[in-house]
Amino acid sequence: MPRLVIDSAYAALSIAALVLLLANASPRRALAEFGEKCELDITQARPPSSEILAYRDTLTIKYYSPMLWCRVSWMLATLLSNKWYMLGLANALVATVSLARKALIHYIFGRLTMNEVHHSYDRILNFVLFKVVSVRATLDADWEDLAIWTVAYCCFGALYLIGGLARDHLESLRLSPAQSGVRWGFVGLMTSLIVLALGLGAVSLVLLRPLFSILCIEALTILFDVGQTLVKYAAYAWDSDSTESWEARSDAVLMCEFATDICILVLTLLHYSHILVINGVTLNIVSALVFFNIRSIASKLYRKTRKLVAFRKAVESMKCRFPDASKDDIIRFNDRCSICREVLMTAKKLPCDHLFHRSCLRSWLVRQLSCPTCRITLSGGDVGHWASSGSSNLGLETSEHGSDLVFAAANTR
Repeated sequence: MPRLVIDSAYAALSIAALVLLLANASPRRALAEFGEKCELDITQARPPSSEILAYRDTLTIKYYSPMLWCRVSWMLATLLSNKWYMLGLANALVATVSLARKALIHYIFGRLTMNEVHHSYDRILNFVLFKVVSVRATLDADWEDLAIWTVAYCCFGALYLIGGLARDHLESLRLSPAQSGVRWGFVGLMTSLIVLALGLGAVSLVLLRPLFSILCIEALTILFDVGQTLVKYAAYAWDSDSTESWEARSDAVLMCEFATDICILVLTLLHYSHILVINGVTLNIVSALVFFNIRSIASKLYRKTRKLVAFRKAVESMKCRFPDASKDDIIRFNDRCSICREVLMTAKKLPCDHLFHRSCLRSWLVRQLSCPTCRITLSGGDVGHWASSGSSNLGLETSEHGSDLVFAAANTR
């Protein structure tokens, strides 16, 4: 805690020093004079209304919001005019990001596991690489546009990284011994991410409307990703606090994962198709990377859809193959599910007369076709075919959920 107080004080001093530097700056032109000159230049350079602009040229805010463009241009000119301004800005950014990281770890996540740390580094690297390709494909050589895109992607990237860390943390919670009580800090963080994503989407619509067709994809992806994590945590918290077993929980969570992952993949596929239209089909490295990304996302969307169809077939096959246990069977055996050790309220009955929860039995049959209790072989039809095909693809996307599907390495088998 004292370390966090020191970091907070250092971040506050860094921001105050940057404000003082900029307040006492003596740029070559004052902001008002610079803005008038800049707006005049933009007005004179504006193409006539009769001339049709290329679609790529409409993605600049120069003609949509000249005042914002001029302010960004003035700020860049001020920062680049003195190396101390740039050092002050870099110092304030590093101090603020470091403080936010340590505060999240201290108050929300606790000590991070090595798996969470490695995933965070991978997300940062992949996000930066993918967005550099996107910006290069859509942006001309204007420093003002580059600064605006950088700030926008930094904001969305921060939300994406925190959402991914929260998803990893939830997986760690699910694997750890059951904990009673709802972690309201975690719920508040997820809710804040949703509100911030909506706010950034609204800001991009109002101030950066030419870029809204691209930035809205980022906001929607974060909403689906964080929404999936919030739903999964709600199911986990309910199951941990409740004395009764919610048998349909795993089905509900799995369908939520399928729905949100497919929505994210469809949005990303539209995003890269849009970038391809902006950049044009030309023989260069950017077009090749965009084509590769489209192919990778389409392959993952196909695999995800195929797994959803297989899941639905498995549910129907289990209904036909294994009958539901009657109330008399459950009372007569007075047993617990051998897989999850929870009390049986409803159950599936195997040919060997052993009873299991439907969701537990389905998860078991993915791995092997035998009774979990007596190990008798369960041969037969659709369930066996689905289980065999499901087990061969079990490790394909075990760690790929939410927006990680977009940035994960392509596997197009």
